[in-house]
Amino acid sequence: CSPSEYLEQYRIDRACSILKHGQFSTNEVAYAVGYVEYSSFFKVFKERTGITPKQYQIAYMNSDNKTPSALQSNHKLPATTISNEPI
Repeated sequence: CSPSEYLEQYRIDRACSILKHGQFSTNEVAYAVGYVEYSSFFKVFKERTGITPKQYQIAYMNSDNKTPSALQSNHKLPATTISNEPI
């Protein structure tokens, strides 16, 4: 994978980690992981996960902190450990 693909995947992995907690809006998460434009974040997130950031957040919060059922069949993210260090 190219450096840009790696960075994109890292940002989406990090966004998933933040979205799980439900403390921040999807706009805040997009900015926190390095996206200036929410529309770019939205597009990449949906391409990578198969659902929107808000759908991910809601599904995760309704699943008792397990992988959201909405992602089980089409989840495209590799199982990785997410660091809490800043990007």
